[in-house]
Amino acid sequence: MRDLLPEAVCRCSHVLPQVCIRVSLFRSPFHAAEQQPMPDPIHSTGANPDLAKIWSERARAYGARSVLSLRHPEAEFDAVTEFQKKVLLPLLAGQLHGNEKSVLDFGCGPGRFTGALSELMPGAMVTGFDICRELVDLAPRVPRVRFFCSDSETFLQQNHDTFDLIWICLVLGGIPDEALAPIGQNLYQKLNDGGLVFLIEHLADAGGSALWKHRPLNRYCELFPGIALKKIGTYLDIDSEVSVVAGRKHAPAV
Repeated sequence: MRDLLPEAVCRCSHVLPQVCIRVSLFRSPFHAAEQQPMPDPIHSTGANPDLAKIWSERARAYGARSVLSLRHPEAEFDAVTEFQKKVLLPLLAGQLHGNEKSVLDFGCGPGRFTGALSELMPGAMVTGFDICRELVDLAPRVPRVRFFCSDSETFLQQNHDTFDLIWICLVLGGIPDEALAPIGQNLYQKLNDGGLVFLIEHLADAGGSALWKHRPLNRYCELFPGIALKKIGTYLDIDSEVSVVAGRKHAPAV
């Protein structure tokens, strides 16, 4: 394990825990510096890209590793995932009320975090959703976890479940602007009053690449009205800061 993990330095405070990675351990799937050939999910198919097809092709080529930077060899897949859990799950635990009964892992891919969310909240049913059948088929099947695969609109509008927690880890940056607003609206409606959004994403006023869009925090605040999203942590992945953001949905005034 030590051969795979870089030396990490943790700088913690009561306001903003940080993990700074001196050497890259992992990247979002479409980091600008990635040199491996791959389709562009935002621009390759015009205004209405078939994201499911693009991800299916990538998954067939690279398996579960397709959700990571392809600069990581297959042997590093487990180490990358375990490191992410060590960074993110303690931050999530600090936000929980302890009475969560329903959790959505939106954009679950091969279920890298879905089972861990179930372990963290043993009283909850966890739902993993992804648009890519090949990735969902790779997800481990464990008790109190179920998986769905369809397009996002069908799942969010036709599935009648609502959730106390919605976990979204490095997903929204790969969704084009014109598709983001309806997905955000549907996710907001799926969140119970008092429920928590836990978002891991690149935050910046501009930047990213044609493959992965960086957006400012206020854009995600607009996406989830009525949720006071706040940055609760960051980690540095080479030269790209990834932010951890959380907030609860306010119950309507009576």
